[in-house]
Amino acid sequence: SYGNMRLNALTHKFTYGNTVRLLIDSQGRLLLGTSTYKSNLNSSADSSGQVAQFIGKADNVNHCLGVFAYAGTSNPTARGAKLQLNRARSTDGTTNTAVAVNDLIGSLEFKGNDATAFTASARIDSYVDSGTVGTDRIPGNLIFYTSADNTAVPQERLRITEAGNIGINKASPNM
Repeated sequence: SYGNMRLNALTHKFTYGNTVRLLIDSQGRLLLGTSTYKSNLNSSADSSGQVAQFIGKADNVNHCLGVFAYAGTSNPTARGAKLQLNRARSTDGTTNTAVAVNDLIGSLEFKGNDATAFTASARIDSYVDSGTVGTDRIPGNLIFYTSADNTAVPQERLRITEAGNIGINKASPNM
């Protein structure tokens, strides 16, 4: 038996039997593993919503988002799976507009539910660090944050600067 695709002016549904497997809702959001957008997954910083949600249900330990690279053996040290977080200052996403010092390039946020909402427990950010943005070079840093037992907001704990300096509980490391 084959699945069905149902199209209308508001949503695009891909079903198997009576179960929705993939849905593009009326807002253009991609929903996988759910037929209903989960607004409780947004934080105040994400109030405009997410463009995609991948929902794993029940106690299935196999629900994850996987990235797989199949590149053969011709260059095994250079061809691996990648997860890219890309940033430009363009307003439409089609032009190449350079980022600037202190622009957030990307963030990985780890959240758990506290019985009222999803709350951040840790985060890793990358910003454009001090220096000059130029062709094929973006001075970047990595900043690691964790939440203490008595705070709702993750605090900076470790920073690696564009120069390779490492600071533990220091925003401006010099070593």
